Amino acid sequence: MSNQGRQDFQWRPNDNSSTTLAKYDQEAEHWTRAFNSANKKQNQSGDISEFLNGIGLCLTVIIYAIDLIIHCLILICSWLYKNKKSKPINTKKYDTLLTNSEINKMYGDKSKLTRVDIYG
Repeated sequence: MSNQGRQDFQWRPNDNSSTTLAKYDQEAEHWTRAFNSANKKQNQSGDISEFLNGIGLCLTVIIYAIDLIIHCLILICSWLYKNKKSKPINTKKYDTLLTNSEINKMYGDKSKLTRVDIYG
């Protein structure tokens, strides 16, 4: 475009004076702020969704941590209860079958209890 063609745009000053350049800088800042503001408004819903996703992630981690703790406590309690229950009873006294004479000593001669042979 020739210098004469530039002079046809009277609605905008086209000299390179300091006041014209300052006005152009001011206008550029205005348009930059306008575009950035519009961009923020469009992406604001994305920021909220990211925020809610973060809260959901934190809640999920907390719930799973509580669930893990509860399951560990249940396993420990069941293990302790199982070990307590599986202790053998003191059967030293009853390891062998009693003979007839031992039965008579315990219950007296009047007893009709006899030894039962379980092996045939």
